[in-house]
Amino acid sequence: MIELNNTSIVPADISGWIVQDYQNNAATPLHSLTFPSGTVIPPNGVLVIHMGTGTDVPANLFFNTQGASNQYSTGGAFGVVLKDAGSTVIDAVSINTNVFNAASGVTASDWSGAGVPSASGGPAGPVRTAALDSNTAADWVGSSVSTPQTIGTFNPGYTNTNQGTITSYAWTPTTFLDDATIANPLATAVSATTVYTVTVTSDNGCTTDGTVTVTIGSPAAPTVTIAAAGPTTFCDGGSVVLNSAVIDGCAPLTYAWSDGVNTVATTANYTATAAGTYTLTVTDSQSQVGTSNPITITLIPTPVATAGSNSPLCVGDALNLTGTDNLGGSTYSWTGPGGFTSTQQDPTIAALPLAGAGSYTLVTTNNGCPSAPAVAVVSVNPGPTISSVTAAPTTLCSGGSSQLNVVASVTPYLIGSGGAAIHRHQHHRHFRWCSG
Repeated sequence: MIELNNTSIVPADISGWIVQDYQNNAATPLHSLTFPSGTVIPPNGVLVIHMGTGTDVPANLFFNTQGASNQYSTGGAFGVVLKDAGSTVIDAVSINTNVFNAASGVTASDWSGAGVPSASGGPAGPVRTAALDSNTAADWVGSSVSTPQTIGTFNPGYTNTNQGTITSYAWTPTTFLDDATIANPLATAVSATTVYTVTVTSDNGCTTDGTVTVTIGSPAAPTVTIAAAGPTTFCDGGSVVLNSAVIDGCAPLTYAWSDGVNTVATTANYTATAAGTYTLTVTDSQSQVGTSNPITITLIPTPVATAGSNSPLCVGDALNLTGTDNLGGSTYSWTGPGGFTSTQQDPTIAALPLAGAGSYTLVTTNNGCPSAPAVAVVSVNPGPTISSVTAAPTTLCSGGSSQLNVVASVTPYLIGSGGAAIHRHQHHRHFRWCSG
């Protein structure tokens, strides 16, 4: 394993930097690892490199050099070099009797003298103990039971001179800030572009300044999308809610819904009841404008039904119902007294009983849209009832006279009225015929 330690109090971005290991006096590295973009070692942080194959875990600052050989023997001669993205040597360490080949880029200013001793058969590898780098073996010792290697932390015996603590934060100006003495203040109700400077002080008295600008004005105009909460094709008389979503823009926002011809609403959401192609335009407080995607609403016409009949009728007459609507091509559904149903446009009841009086209701359907009910009221009249027919006398001589009598009455009959029956009163009539 190789560890890179950031001993400073600021993050170290090593994107594009390179770690290479060389066998003794080799011109080409045995392994070479280039750190991907975004590789940052936090203050006082540690990055670990495995010399061989494996799976990188950048989030945990763990990387693999890949390559066939995964280890060196403790008594082996080799060197490790760290270069920046421009291949300039940042640091180097030589182990045992290793000599850097000139092709490695290492010069006497990067490493001088003998390598760090690492006895064969002993604990693995050398340990850095010096706080300041002299680029010699004096900065290192061979690991041992009393000075073991640790992975992911500073090694025992190493004193990091930069492991101080932050003692204060000072933000200026303090305008709009909830607390100008903390690391992460909140700026609220900002009404003017402001350049903030923060001064960070450590316990050793050193300070560092940083700046950030908070600018009034949305970085982007409103991005507007609308979506229907239900089907966009429905029967005349229906509706659908159009909901909006807005990203970016500065509050307050104003809304303008259009049906393609007129502005129909100024609310965030809209209930559409008419056909048209709807869009929403949103304007923010900085006069930046965003327009939504269009949504087309289609209405299916609802038929208007008309029901008729040949009423009034006498008992036993044929009832002829007639149905129409304003669209054509519709389906028909009749219901009436006594459980009557029919899907014919003009159904017939051949012999209508007295109980057939009442309301016959028609509903027509076109493209799935039903009409309002249409009603035909049917009245049924009963025939007269003859109680008796007599003649006196029934036998007479030629040229004589006979009194003929009939006794008849009209029984109560029904006139259809919305399903109710209106009863007529009974009347008796006497008729008299005389033979000549």
